[in-house]
This record gives sequence, C-alpha cells and structure tokens, in this order.
Amino acid sequence: MKLTKKLRIYFFLFSIILLMGNTQLVQAASNSKKIQFTNLKGQSLTLKKGQTKTLQYKITPSLANQKVTFSSSKPQIATINTKGKITAKKVGTTYITIKSKSDSKIAKKLKVQVTNNSYTRNDIKKKVRSIIKSQTNSSMSKVEQIKAIHDYMVLNCEYDKRSNRPASSYNPGDLLFTKTAVCEGYAQTFKLFMDELNVPCEIVTSLPMNHAWNRIKLYGKYYWVDVTWDDPINQPKSFVEHSYFLINDEILLKTHLWDTKVGSAKGGDYLLYGYGGKFAKSVSMIEKSFQNQYKKNPTEISFAFKKSNEKKFVAKLNELAASKGFELSKSYLKCGTKGNYQYVTYSLPDNKDRSFVANKTELEKVFQKQLSSDHYFWVNYFCKKENASTFNSYFEKYALSKGYSAGTPTMKTYGKYKIISYNLSSQYKKALASSPEGLKAKFNELYGQSGVKTMTLLYSADQIANATDILAAAAMQNGRGITRLETDNLGHNYKVTTISLTEQLTKNVYVASEEELRALFYAQSGKSTKITFTCLPANFDAFSSAITDLANATGRSFGSSFTYSTYYSEYSIEFND
Repeated sequence: MKLTKKLRIYFFLFSIILLMGNTQLVQAASNSKKIQFTNLKGQSLTLKKGQTKTLQYKITPSLANQKVTFSSSKPQIATINTKGKITAKKVGTTYITIKSKSDSKIAKKLKVQVTNNSYTRNDIKKKVRSIIKSQTNSSMSKVEQIKAIHDYMVLNCEYDKRSNRPASSYNPGDLLFTKTAVCEGYAQTFKLFMDELNVPCEIVTSLPMNHAWNRIKLYGKYYWVDVTWDDPINQPKSFVEHSYFLINDEILLKTHLWDTKVGSAKGGDYLLYGYGGKFAKSVSMIEKSFQNQYKKNPTEISFAFKKSNEKKFVAKLNELAASKGFELSKSYLKCGTKGNYQYVTYSLPDNKDRSFVANKTELEKVFQKQLSSDHYFWVNYFCKKENASTFNSYFEKYALSKGYSAGTPTMKTYGKYKIISYNLSSQYKKALASSPEGLKAKFNELYGQSGVKTMTLLYSADQIANATDILAAAAMQNGRGITRLETDNLGHNYKVTTISLTEQLTKNVYVASEEELRALFYAQSGKSTKITFTCLPANFDAFSSAITDLANATGRSFGSSFTYSTYYSEYSIEFND
C-alpha cells in the first residue's frame, strides 16, 4: 500500500515522538537507580589505623548482574579491594567511591577518616547525647541549651598546641574523649551537638586564617559562634569567654576573614546574652561583676551595659582597677554596640605588674620588684589619694638611698585612688655613699679608675656632715688636691658633689692631726734638712704654730714656705742648721 505524502509526514513525526519517549524512559530509569550502603549510617566512616570494614550495598531498583568498581582517592590513607573491603593504613582522610560499571552516573561517595583512636561514629554519638543530657534539661530554652554546650566545651576542652598534632585533632572524637582538638575539631563537635539539639548549624572555614567556626540558625535568624576563640590558650581553665557567642557580621568582621558568599549572620538579639552576670544595670552591679571576674585571675574581663551608663560605669571600673594596682586597657577588637547597649572587654596585666601599696614597706617592695624586672627605670605604684603625698616623698628619698633620682612623677586620679609613675635615673648609682667611711672608700674606688680627673658622689647629709673635708683629705692621701668642688641638693637632705682634681702634688705626705705632724717632725728632723706635707686649710694655722713649738723645743731654727688653696694646703719647712 502506498502512503500519501501527507501520511508519510505524519508517520515520520509519530516515530520521532516514540523515539524521544523511549529515550526519556531510559534516562528516567537510569536516574532512578542509586546505590545505598546497608551497613552504614551517614556519609562518613571513621576507622582506627589498621582496622578494616567491608561495605555492604545495594542498587535500587535491583538489576541482575549489576557490577560495580571501587576506588580510593588516597590509597596511602585507606585502600578498598574488589570485594568492598576497606583497610585503614595511615592517619588522614580519603574518599571511597563505588560506581556502576555499566552506567557511570550510578555512583556513591563515602568519606573515610583514619585516626589513631578507635572512636566509632556510634561512640561519638553516644558521647554527644550523654553530654547534652548532663548539661541541659527540658526546662531550658533553646538559647540556654546552646550556651550550656558552648560553656561545657570551653571549660572541658583545650586547643591542641602540639606542632606535630595528629589528624585526629581535627575530628570530634579527640575533643570529646581526649579533650584536645584544633579549630576544625571544635567546629565539627559543636555541629554534632547542634544537630542533636535540632539547631540548624554549619561549619564555615577561612583559608586566609586557616580557621573554622560555626553559623547557626536560631528562631529564624543567623548567628556566628566561634568556640575556639572563646577558649583562648592563655586564660585560666575556669574562665569562660563569650566574645564570639551568638554574634553578627558587624562584630565578627573585626577579627575574621571569610567569603561572605558562603554565609552571613545578621542576628543581634543575643549579643549581650553571653555576658550573663556581667551585664550591669547599676554601679553596684558593675562592682560585683568586676569582683566576681577578678577573683578568677583572668587576663581579660568583660562587661555589658546601656550606653547611657558608660561614663559613670567606666569611672567606677577604673577606680576598681586602681584599687587592685593596675590600669584598664580596652581590647578594642572585643568591644561593640547594639542599639542602646554597649559591651567592652579589658585586658589585664600579669600579677607582677599589679602594684597597689598600703604602706612604706610595700612601696619599697614595689621599687625593688619593678626595678629588677623589664620595666627598665620606670616604677609605677597605686595608692589611696590621701597617701599619695606621703608615699611620693618617701619614694623619692628611698630611690636616692639606692642611687636613683626620681624626678617629677606623673599622676592620674581614679575616684579614691591615684596611679603614680616615676621615670628614674641611675646616674648616681655607682656614686652612692652611706657613711663617712663609705664616702672615702667610694672616692678611692673611683680614683682607682685610670685617668680620672673629675668624679661625682652622692650621699645623705644626715649621715655624712663633713663631706668636703673627707673628700679633700682622700684626695691628698692619694697625692692630689681638689681644684673645684660643686654641691647640689637633691632634696630629702641628699647631696651630690662633683670634684675636679689637680695633677700629682710634689708635697704628697698628708697630715691629718698634730700627733701625725709631731711624728713626721721627729722622724725627719734628724735625717733631712727639709720636711714637706699637705693638710686641710682648716688645720693650717694650728699646724704652723705646732711647728714653731717643735722647733723651739729641739733648739732648731727654720724657714718655711707654703701654698694655700680652698681645699688643700702645701707646707714646706727647711732647717737652717
């Protein structure tokens, strides 16, 4: 039968339709097929190094003689044979792929983590549920439960600081069972807790920071949580931080870098929630909050309050800090505002830098402690306002007694307290003498340095009344005289004297008393026709009279010559017989 042209066209179109339909049916059949693991829950598997696991699977809908292939992305981590047996070889992560030989679109991928620990997925899940049961209860709101888990992790876990930390530090098992992990372990573990609490949670990573944290959805809004950064390394174990708990982009962008296309968080309903007892409505509350945090010896303390209270609250905080012997230093990256509220974090110095003094003995201890530390020549102390004048006077005198000049202090007043800072000079430290014998010894010490023509000495006039005579005598005992002597009063009856010395004197026997003069006269009168000596100008007249008496008593006549200056006299006797 011959078909008309028109019928042939209809037949052709009908054939095309049938062919397209069959193709779609084939594709639909292919797309409906999938591989399922029958002995696993979830898309990941954790094995201990050396452990094996044989995968069991099925392809639905079931087809006869359906063959598959197995492969591992990192065979050095774990291998899989043709029977589906996985062998864990080395700590790390790999991906196992099972794929249909006849249709490459039918495939399944499994993440395999190999650790040194034998924590199974079931072990981890049991641990998560156990912790939730111990830390939360049905009467808690969802945000209270989240905070309880956050605080548990901070209090019971710590960052793994080892340089050769194992791959397990990046997994929840180590954090839950050994209490150590890195940021990825913190983030994964927090997500496990949130999954169990039915709180939508995801892990966000930052390649520039090499860091991971979480984003959660709570009551329709997104919030950031970084448990790792709320568990700082240098804080006491009992300290819980909430700087990165339920915060938004505005705050996180101050410290974190990430691809904002990955996600953002605009929620702001709980910015102050984490501060709990640190939120203050009155001066008495701010004081209580300060004391509660301070007794835990933290390196930071945090507060939250209405912006309208900022001036009086900060004034009170500064006063409280001064009462403990330190100044507050604001940690600007951990401060912010939300509507009418403000939250601030202050850094605290170490105990060694906290120096409140209540008496002179404590002031001396602060002087010694800070001067021997890395403060160089700065000394700071804190005291009540009414004690400042007395302590300053005593401090300056005490500093001089140690060879330091204090200068004018800088002072700040915080409520009932003053913070006082001295910049000390040690220029007199090597010149300090505390007694007449000490002054003479100090002269001899300095004179013993080669080529000394001038020297400076520090002493207390209360302890050394006749310093000029002591120095002049010490110079003549060394065969020198003083040509210039200048004395400045440093206060508190401490004086500093600078002297210049002559060249070596020709008449270099120093006579200090008439007894010494008499001994010299008798020792030399029979041996020499000439006697020379030096003495203090104050003794010159008495010694001249004594020489005349000695000469008359021995029946000898003599002539004399002398050199007289302000600080020394040279005397020469020449007998005529």
